[in-house]
Amino acid sequence: MERLIDDPDENVRQRAESDPHIPTRTAERLISKTGRHHDVVANPGLPPRLLTMLLRDERTALNAAQNPALPVDVMREMVRRLV
Repeated sequence: MERLIDDPDENVRQRAESDPHIPTRTAERLISKTGRHHDVVANPGLPPRLLTMLLRDERTALNAAQNPALPVDVMREMVRRLV
């Protein structure tokens, strides 16, 4: 996976970044890179702990909020804050 996320071909990188089995450490490394976080944050394989952390960062909050793996209790809290 590490080799694929650094591949010069953008299509290869994008497929690796959206792989639901991406290791958390690899996802965290990609997210910290400028411009390489959108596909990773949308990845349903991310652990809830990481998704919750990504909600606090304005660069990643929107994609994290749209991630289907976001815990339901976190979604409810988001709705409560909006109402």
